[in-house]
Amino acid sequence: MGIIRKISEEEIASFTKSHDIVTASNFVVAREHRTLLGKISHFLASTQETASDAASIRILLANNSGLYVINPDGVTELASISPTDTARLQLHPWDSMSDFKVKEKSRTALISWDVDGQKQTWEADISERSIFPFNVVYLPSLAFYANQMREERKNGANRA
Repeated sequence: MGIIRKISEEEIASFTKSHDIVTASNFVVAREHRTLLGKISHFLASTQETASDAASIRILLANNSGLYVINPDGVTELASISPTDTARLQLHPWDSMSDFKVKEKSRTALISWDVDGQKQTWEADISERSIFPFNVVYLPSLAFYANQMREERKNGANRA
């Protein structure tokens, strides 16, 4: 993993408030998950390892609307993201997602789901020494909330 700009809880809270995104502590900062083979290929093909790793960092945030995937862009402030910038601010509504899973390992958690036929898999560092120490606190909340929302949407669709 390369050098990554630290994103604070306060910066995330300020961003969600300024963009009218209602949330509690249902977020984590994660990076794109790569298998061991993917990591080796990426390392061999990349001369800018730190730049490409920094670009793959995302904030995963759950609320009633769905799961937001926010791209902090590695170098710019979160505040510079426009609410209409769909490249940096994506919302996956709960009813468009399937197979949402959180699999915890010893120091990381894999967060995955399918949306529009594409599998998304992100990896959050949940060790006490993480650059994002709030991940270890907020991951259970994100997982619980996301699973609860998925179930509510599924049960509502089954009743209709």
